[in-house]
Amino acid sequence: MSIVVRRAAASDYAAILPLANAVHAIHAAALPAVFRPSETAITESYYLYALRDRATAFFVADDAGEIVGYLMMTVANAPTYEVMMPGRIAKVEQIAVAEARRNAGIGHALMDAATEWAKENAATDLQLSVYDFNT
Repeated sequence: MSIVVRRAAASDYAAILPLANAVHAIHAAALPAVFRPSETAITESYYLYALRDRATAFFVADDAGEIVGYLMMTVANAPTYEVMMPGRIAKVEQIAVAEARRNAGIGHALMDAATEWAKENAATDLQLSVYDFNT
């Protein structure tokens, strides 16, 4: 196994969608008041927009042409409150690893890429929120 984490390309959409759908189904089942059921967790138009957006990054974990995980993140200026220091917040919005490929360091490799991108984009904070049902 030789996993390469790289920036996602437009051609990766079809491989990312099943991973996104699987994660979304778990969220929709666990929190129906928050997440709507959907067979398309990421629309292709949004995906293509996000690839062009300088404040968004998509990474994929590629194993010899097979996409086995992905991560989507954003970066933005922190809210300006009088008691808060100025800064930039990078936030991992989505992360998924194919179920059969979990516990092999793929999620860690994706987070390493996220950390580097956050630094490159002058983020002073990197955030990831996790629900208690996430594994």
